[in-house]
Amino acid sequence: MKLRTILLVLSLLAFFSASTAGYLYFSSSRESVLREANRNAAISAETISDRLSSHLHEYLKSVRAISCLPAIRDVFPILSNDALPAANATLDHFQRALEVDVCYLMDGRGVTIASSNRNDPDSFVGADYSFRPYFQKAIGGQPTIYMATGVTSKKRGVYYSHPVYPGVGETPGGVLVIKAPVDLIEKEFLQAREGIVALVEPHGLIFVTNREKWLYRLIWKPDPDEVAEISLSRQFGDGPFLWTGLDRRQRQENRAFDSSGKEYAVYTKEIDKYPGWSIVYLQDTQEVSRKIPFRFIRMTGLVILAFCGLTGVLVFFLFRKASSLITQRRAAEAALRQSEETALALLNAPTESALLLNREGRILALNRPAADRFGKKKDELIGRCAFDLFEPLVAEVRRAYHDQVLQTCRPVRYEDKREGRWLNTNIYPVFDPAGDVVRVAVFSRDVTDQKAAEEALQAAKEELLAYSKDLERRVQERTGELRRLSASIMSRQEKERAAIARELHDELGQMLTALRFEAVWLWERLKDNDSNGAERAFAMCGLIDKSIDEVRGISIRLRPGVLDDLGLIAALEWYATDFEKRTGIECSFSHSNVDEVNDTLATAAYRIAQEALTNVARHAQASHARVTLVRWNGTLTLSVADNGRGFDAGSQSDPAKFGLVGMRERSSLAGGSLEIHSTEGEGTEVVFRVFIAHEEAFH
Repeated sequence: MKLRTILLVLSLLAFFSASTAGYLYFSSSRESVLREANRNAAISAETISDRLSSHLHEYLKSVRAISCLPAIRDVFPILSNDALPAANATLDHFQRALEVDVCYLMDGRGVTIASSNRNDPDSFVGADYSFRPYFQKAIGGQPTIYMATGVTSKKRGVYYSHPVYPGVGETPGGVLVIKAPVDLIEKEFLQAREGIVALVEPHGLIFVTNREKWLYRLIWKPDPDEVAEISLSRQFGDGPFLWTGLDRRQRQENRAFDSSGKEYAVYTKEIDKYPGWSIVYLQDTQEVSRKIPFRFIRMTGLVILAFCGLTGVLVFFLFRKASSLITQRRAAEAALRQSEETALALLNAPTESALLLNREGRILALNRPAADRFGKKKDELIGRCAFDLFEPLVAEVRRAYHDQVLQTCRPVRYEDKREGRWLNTNIYPVFDPAGDVVRVAVFSRDVTDQKAAEEALQAAKEELLAYSKDLERRVQERTGELRRLSASIMSRQEKERAAIARELHDELGQMLTALRFEAVWLWERLKDNDSNGAERAFAMCGLIDKSIDEVRGISIRLRPGVLDDLGLIAALEWYATDFEKRTGIECSFSHSNVDEVNDTLATAAYRIAQEALTNVARHAQASHARVTLVRWNGTLTLSVADNGRGFDAGSQSDPAKFGLVGMRERSSLAGGSLEIHSTEGEGTEVVFRVFIAHEEAFH
């Protein structure tokens, strides 16, 4: 590696090290500032929580004392209108003394019967507030503090309720309520603070906050059931209850992001004795991070400068050291290159025998197997010409290979036989620093056993090939026999079908016709004398007619006479019409450029179309089928397609299920091929193709 490259690498390392150190220090400072901000947020939240608890309990003793006054207790247990003026006066007095929004008295049903705001426009005397939890708990004997929005006044407040006992040991007759304003709580939240502070109820609704637009909004992304529950309770009015946009999308409890992507540090403090209610303190992390840069620059500038200076000194000393090492290395490489090449040529020899020759062919070095092959000691062979150790003819061939390597500068490989042994020899050029060939490395390996194995393998391959051809011939013969047998079976089957069809048509058809004549004769004889008998004879005529039609249909399906009399086109046209009549599936038939074909091909095409349409009726769930017969360029093509549900033709594990084996066998015996194209949900097409010369179509 050059010195300039080394110097550049070291300089880059110094730069990246300084940058990494600065970044790590910045990250550490940022985390430190954020931790400090979190501690301040925790202290502020604790302070607010303690003061809020104090404010909430401020009127609890007052409401307990007022509920025990005679002017209040005398209204119950039986509601006394005479006692209401005194009760109203008492409520007016304490409303002014305590500086609260309103004091009111409710009966045991939850109806307001006395109130300090009875003369105000927003008076709710006579209103039923039995649905309010503070009434339900107080009438059950449990004093309650309840934060909510007034149903009538639409103002936020803290409701203090206490049961009113008419006498000692009696059950509550009514409930006394004081509604205090939230002014003191708001003052505590509106104090100058860094960040956003919110009083949040159990479902996440913000009841008090120093950010006015967040009031009555859900601080976290709500669940629809929770929003419905808040609306149903009517604790905070009728809504709508929107979302602030804050989301803990990165699953960090102490981090949140608003809809614009701004990040906030989050601290939450539960309020003692008010389950679910909490103080949430949010701080903008960007605002906190802005405190870092000045301190970062001031504290790290000197450190980075000193680090860079130290790195420069280190690079200088490394440069001096590298120059000295490179000079020594070059001297050592020049001295060791020649011996290194020789050692590598011998030590890395992958074969049995190895020699190192100069350009004249004299032996410079060799290993023990090479010396043993020549039958001499290594010391006796060093310096001798290698070609003098062979017979003249062999030496001439070896010298030619040697000269070829010197001239082409490329390796040479050859095989020869000596003393009954096969040798595989590789000759490699050895180059000097200028790129000239100065030496030649010769490696020889005995491959006699390998040659014998290759010859044996070749003989086995030839024997296997002969056996394979014989086996293939036998398979072809057996396949031909099976095809001929299959063709004979199908031919006999068609003949038997034709015979059965003729017998059904000629014998059974004639018998049924004669039987119908007899039934008609019987009907004519009975219609005037025996009406019941005539009706049964007439019904018998209908049954005989139906049987005749069934016999005719069976006969035609077994072997349609139209196929024998009029040919393939007429038979396919008739079968398409009959298929549509029997199944209700619309079926069309078209043909183009088709002359008459021989009986074997006509039967195969007809049976393939018949089986394909049977599959359409049984499995396809199609509304339309199309049969097409076309002759083009000497090829007859029969296509049966439908618009049904289709199937995966590649994964069909049981071809016999759809008659595919029979169709393929018929197409093969006719000298053609059968293709099935189908995709689930897109229908199926069966295509039969066979090459047919023009002159063969009529034979």
